[in-house]
Parts: sequence; structure tokens; C-alpha cells
Amino acid sequence: MKNQYCYSPLERHDQTRLLCLLPGTDSSALAGEIHHTDLTTCPSYEALSYEWGSQRKEHTISLTGGTHIAITTSLYHALHDLRFEKLPRLIWADGICIHQDDIEERQKQVSMMGVVYSRACRVITYIGPEMDGSTMAIDFAAELLFKHHTAGISTRNSENGSVDLGLPPPSDPRYLALKKLILRGWSTRSWCAKEFLLNSNLILLCRRKAIDWFAISAIVQLCIERNLPAYLIPHTMEDLQDRRDCLIKLWVLRQQISAGDQLSFLEFLRMFHPFQATDPRDKIYSLYGLLNENETKTIPVDYDITAEQLFITVAVQILSSSPCLDILYSNFGNKTLKLPSWVPDWSTWRVASQGLALNHTYLACGSTIPQYRLRSMTELDVSGCLVDQIAQQSERIGQRFAFIGAPGQDTWLKEQLEFVCKAEPYPTGEQISSVLWRTMIGNTTFDEEEAGEDYGRYFEAYRSFSERSSPTQNRMGREFVTAVRRRSRYRRLCLTEKGYFAAVPEGAELGDWIVMFHGMRLLFVVRQNQSHFTYIGHAYVHGLMKGEVLQLPSYERYTITLA
Repeated sequence: MKNQYCYSPLERHDQTRLLCLLPGTDSSALAGEIHHTDLTTCPSYEALSYEWGSQRKEHTISLTGGTHIAITTSLYHALHDLRFEKLPRLIWADGICIHQDDIEERQKQVSMMGVVYSRACRVITYIGPEMDGSTMAIDFAAELLFKHHTAGISTRNSENGSVDLGLPPPSDPRYLALKKLILRGWSTRSWCAKEFLLNSNLILLCRRKAIDWFAISAIVQLCIERNLPAYLIPHTMEDLQDRRDCLIKLWVLRQQISAGDQLSFLEFLRMFHPFQATDPRDKIYSLYGLLNENETKTIPVDYDITAEQLFITVAVQILSSSPCLDILYSNFGNKTLKLPSWVPDWSTWRVASQGLALNHTYLACGSTIPQYRLRSMTELDVSGCLVDQIAQQSERIGQRFAFIGAPGQDTWLKEQLEFVCKAEPYPTGEQISSVLWRTMIGNTTFDEEEAGEDYGRYFEAYRSFSERSSPTQNRMGREFVTAVRRRSRYRRLCLTEKGYFAAVPEGAELGDWIVMFHGMRLLFVVRQNQSHFTYIGHAYVHGLMKGEVLQLPSYERYTITLA
């Protein structure tokens, strides 16, 4: 198209472009000017963060000189709502300021986006146009936070330590509007997350309605902590892309970075795992600017290599520079890319997959230290031992583990009680019902603590859950269900050859080995092939999570080659 804007090359490595968004009314077409600038001497500008959405460029922005640039619908809405009526506005927006069709330029600009966002006078996260009562939802979120803050002050001055928040009934339409606001896709995007973390001056914009960036995250956090009712936020069946977890992770990351914490490459990858990117390579490149330069200088931004090559290279670098094998905890067994079994697929996420791996009370390896070596880019030798084999398996616990009374749940629990009884008498001498509930929650309470004997009351509250249960019993039953969901989604219960009861990845099969790797807190499941093992995932084996493996008569050091 002859009137399409022709990008002129950027002359130096520290140069970028800025868009001068010209003023206009709601009914006038978008118009602007593009200027080259040095980041060290450029005028004050705002950086735009937004969800790209569809890649189709169905809109345009007119530029001085009679040319135009085609832009996506999401960028069109963002610029339309950002535009002032009487004054120009200087903005950096990647869909315009980077020549997206020039791969070499794109790679250079992506590598310096950390500087672009950190030097902006403000980052504007645009979450979309007005829809589904979003303006009403924003006002409601602000009202809820004010009520909670006021209640917190009143609680400190009350005799019984509780204050009625005076919330409207659940039928109030503002609840649905707030849920739909939380479920918008901006919160799950890797680039939006990175851009949010790079600047301390932030604003969240929906249409032209602004809200404090932390407000939505705060609502989610308060609901999960039960300081606000859980029905305020989407439940797991509505939140299939784990937006709640993304919002909480952004909250935590922001606090850590503000406190001056320097996270490692692996820690950032693990925190960013739930976030999404259209190009899987951007799950790595979106972290540049947040990471220590020493961790990325050997992995330049390169869109000519495949995602598989990039993920393998990253895994090798992490193992080469780290004294541990924690990278294994991010393997969830549902890879969409063709990778060695021990290399995580950072582009694929399943709701609440990390669960068991995040518990630090386990020490299955005892006092041993990690010992491993990279045999090649695809093979990893790990020192450990073969502990036991899976002899029998039950049905999987399920992603949506539910309350007693839910369809099929009563039958499921009865079957598990019958199944675990096959392990009686248990090697540790414990009661078999205790073995079951401890395995279901990985022996970890809702509050992330090691479960004591009294936590059995929560299991009993779950077993007897009904409409006639007291509020206290209901709370305890719900807490147990949440503890199971955190630890055992996508897991099966199984019996081993030596009579142990375990929660293993749902992809585990009869005959698979449960192994201990020296220096690793958890136990793992691997599948033996002719000359190597395939890594399946981490496991909880009741009675073997605190170094007991080292005392077994069958303990023998063994080199396990993962491929």
C-alpha cells in the first residue's frame, strides 16, 4: 500500500522511536507523529503496556506526511482512550515504535525494553475498553478496599475482634462485574507483567477510568486469605487461565523487587510460568531487563532459533551456574514442545501446578548434596538411588477436587479409603486413615505448615460435610479441600512394591520407579528405558520425605541418566 509508513533505520543501539499522539475527540481518527530519540537524552514520555490480543491489524493511525501505520484492535482502543482532547501526548508503544517486520531491529529493541520502561515517567497498563460493567467494577473494588481498611481499624478497637463489613448481598450485579474485570486477559501476559515490574509510577486504565494498579491484586489476595468473602473473585472453574495466581505473583514480585531482592533466572522463570506469550520464546525474552545481565549475556535475543533450542540452552545455563537441580520442579508432564524430559516447557502451564514443589518442609535427601553432570545438551546424569516401584494406582485426584456431596465425590473418597487399606499395616505404624489424608495434602496444611495430629479434624470435617454442618465445620472442610487442591492437582494415589502410599504425577504408570536424587527435597518418578530414564515428575511418598530413604536396607547409590 503506497501510503503505508516506511520505517527509517535506527542509527544507534540506544535509539528508539516515540509516538507523539495528537489530540482529538472520540469521533476523530487517530493521528500522530513518529520521532527518533536517544534514550539518554529523550524528553519525558509514558510507556504503554497492553495485551496484544489478535494479531490482525484492522485499524490505522494517520501520520504526518500523509502516511499511516496499520495497528491491532487492542492498540487502537488503547490510543483512542489515551488521547487528550486538546494536548499532544508522548508515548512509547511497541506496536508502533518497533518495526515489527524487521527481525534484527525487533531483537535489538526487545533486549533494551527494560531501559525503555524503567526510564519512562509513567507506565500505563491499559486493560481494555468499557464492557461488562467495568467502570462499576472499578468503583466497587475501591469501595471494598476502603471497607476492609476501615474494618481493620475498627477491629483493633473492638472487643471481640470482628467487624461486619456491611457488604451488599451476593446478588448485587457489581460482584459479577468485578469477576469479569479480574478475568480480563491483560493480567496473564508475560510482557504486561514485565512492564509492570520495571517502573514505580504505575496506573491501570480501563477505557478512561483509572485505578491503582494494586487494587485488583489486593482484592484477590484478601479473598484468598478469607479477609474478604471468596465469592467476590472467580472460582477455579471460571479461572481456567489462572489469572488469580498471576495477580498474586505480580503482587509478590513487586514487593520483592521493591525490597531490593535479586531473583535468579530460575526464580523468575518459575514465578512467570503461569503467564502467557503468543511466541513461546518470549517466555524467556520478556524477562530481559529484570534479570542480572550476567545471566543473559550468553543468551542473546534471537528469533531465528526455535523455542525448543532456546529452552534447552536456558536449562543448560541454569544447571551450569547453579549448585542444585530445582529446575526439575517446573516439569509438569504436559509439554507441547519436543524437549528432553528434564527440560521444562515454560510455554505450557496448568492451573496450580507448582503446589507440592513449593513446600520447604520436606528433606527426602537427608544431608546429601546434589551431584549431577550434563552428559550432552539432551542428557543429564544425576546421582541418587532407586527407591521403589509403583505397584498399584488409584483414580487421579483431579484438577477440581470437590466437597463431599458434589457429584461422584462421596464414591471417590470411599474408593480411596478401600484402596489405602491395602497398605495396612503401614511401614511407619500409622493409622491408615491418617496416611490417606496426609498424602492427599502432602502433609501440609492450608497455612503452609507441616500437618499435626489435630489436622485430622479438618479431614473429618471434609468427610462429614453437609448443609447441616456448623459454620466452623464448613470452614474446616473447605480449608481441607483447598489444601488438597494446592498439593495434589493432577496426581494419582498409588501403592508401591514395598507398601508405601504416595501421590504421584497423573502420567505415572505401573512399574515406574520412585527415585531419590541426592540434594533434592522431594522424591521423583522416572520411567526406565533401555539406556536411560524419562523424567515424569515429583512425588510425595508418605514416610519417606525426611531422609528415611538413606536408612532403608535397599539404599544403594546409582547414577540415573535423564534424557
